[in-house]
Amino acid sequence: MNHQRAHILLTIIVAGLMFAPLSLNSGMRAQQASSRQELGDVASIDLPPRMTLSKPEPMSLDFKVFYVLLGDELLLGLYFGNAPSFEYDGAEVTRIDGCTALSNAQTVSAAKSRDVLFAIENANQYPQKLHAFYRELNSDEARLADAAIASIVFLKGHDCFKGDPVK
Repeated sequence: MNHQRAHILLTIIVAGLMFAPLSLNSGMRAQQASSRQELGDVASIDLPPRMTLSKPEPMSLDFKVFYVLLGDELLLGLYFGNAPSFEYDGAEVTRIDGCTALSNAQTVSAAKSRDVLFAIENANQYPQKLHAFYRELNSDEARLADAAIASIVFLKGHDCFKGDPVK
């Protein structure tokens, strides 16, 4: 899974965001998932008992990244901020629980990767984007990650864009 972690870190670094090196085994707080877990004050996510939600200690004032772990393996990353590293070329419009989102999915040698981008509507303009991403998962893990993405609910004062996409 070191290769998978490297892809996620590269995704964040490519966005031009700089932070200290990240290790999933040190400097992180893990909460035992019970069911619905809060993602800061913006959204919440439903996680089965064998999944945990971790996030690095404060990384930056202008973005947050949460990680969903399956056991001790990285399953899903969730970036909240205004400058996601999302590949718009080839992205398809999708609806997830009433939200309009962009999705890029790839399968290479049975390994599944996906990026989903939600636009967030709120009064203070932060955060404007939720970028959910996973890399090189098997089919069962990808289904779990997709179910977690589909379970995201935005909290009071925040909502996802629900209109028709602008082409």
